[in-house]
Amino acid sequence: MSIRASDLPGYNCGQCGYNTCEEYSKKPRKKDCVFLIENEKIPKETRSVIDNVKYDFKLEPLMGEPSCREFIMHFTMNKIKKDDLIRYRPLGCPIVHFASVLSVIGPILEIHIVGPKMKDKKNAIDLGLCMVLGFIGNVLGKIPSVGQTVIFLPSMCMMSHSHSGIVVSAEGKKIRIEGLDLKVWEHAQ
Repeated sequence: MSIRASDLPGYNCGQCGYNTCEEYSKKPRKKDCVFLIENEKIPKETRSVIDNVKYDFKLEPLMGEPSCREFIMHFTMNKIKKDDLIRYRPLGCPIVHFASVLSVIGPILEIHIVGPKMKDKKNAIDLGLCMVLGFIGNVLGKIPSVGQTVIFLPSMCMMSHSHSGIVVSAEGKKIRIEGLDLKVWEHAQ
């Protein structure tokens, strides 16, 4: 049965034996994608891979952008400017991230995630540990209300790990989430 990459969840979790969903869709498959029902549809009740927590929605990039916009704060003396390539590790996440800087306000950077699979890693400015302050993206799922605490999955999260935060603005599907916490615990039903 032929599967298009667009039919897959895009988690790039590796549970099928391939590095990416794209690679899985192009190669002979020995193992089914654990997120597909009857190899055709993504489950309606979606859970994150690492922590198995049900999330409210997936946060997708704004149209024409490579990833959700993130706001991070670094604690270095490095002078960062627009279009710099940075390397950092978010507080609460074991994965090193690579990002392109969109704007700078003191130690607060607005960024797009662009790695880790990239050729220019050695030219990235190392910021060490950074605090994630917020996300902007488009909701894939039910649109939350402003002021609502949500559990969401950023589409570029390499660990497919649940994030939580508070929706501080919403314009149609475009929302901004702040007050981030990466240690999400599912409440007993």
